[in-house]
Amino acid sequence: MTFKTASKYPFPKMKGASYLTDEPIRIDSLNTSMRRRFQGEGIQHAVPRDIRRTCKTLMGKAGLSKEIRDRIHNHTPTDVSSNHYDRYDYLTEKREALNRWGDMSHAIIQPGSNACLPQRRAS
Repeated sequence: MTFKTASKYPFPKMKGASYLTDEPIRIDSLNTSMRRRFQGEGIQHAVPRDIRRTCKTLMGKAGLSKEIRDRIHNHTPTDVSSNHYDRYDYLTEKREALNRWGDMSHAIIQPGSNACLPQRRAS
């Protein structure tokens, strides 16, 4: 799937029928922007949670643990130990995980890059 925009943003701000390439959309405009962006690509229905779900799934494929993926997505652990005793912010682990995710994302977006995709498991 390729999008025909010169923007550095995946969802650039629009003015009339054209994209402004130097500005991102407002965060509360994501639903509308996704609908406009994907309609021309044959994707009938896409919502922001689809991006979140895909991101979390691909982070798992990149080898990131569920615990770190949950923390990156700001999901609150519900066990007693995490709620009451564990005050560590996991910033180092999240940063390391996001760097790995960045490498994988780059390999998806730029297939000829030096970044490596994880090997797929046989089905």
